[in-house]
Amino acid sequence: MMIGKPLLMPVKILWALVTPTILIITFILTLLRYQPPTYGKYEYPGYASAIGWFIAVLPLLPIPVYMVTTVRKHMATNSLKKSVRLALMPDDDWRPANSRSIKVTG
Repeated sequence: MMIGKPLLMPVKILWALVTPTILIITFILTLLRYQPPTYGKYEYPGYASAIGWFIAVLPLLPIPVYMVTTVRKHMATNSLKKSVRLALMPDDDWRPANSRSIKVTG
């Protein structure tokens, strides 16, 4: 919708499969090769590393919080499986503000 035409199949495959796979592999390899921080021969204490990890993870915390909140919103009337499925789908009112400006060709 944003560019006025549907995405090509290779772009969809890259966005849906290739890019997430590369990011996950990179993240796992980074964790496997992690070494505590040093400055020359000085090794920082464990709490310094913990503070660094806390600062690195802090921006990511809203993601699982929002995820749990959204699933719990649907749990009032649905099973867990259906609630997760509904939480992964956009709401009915999710669309461009001005529907007349949509020019999707396909």
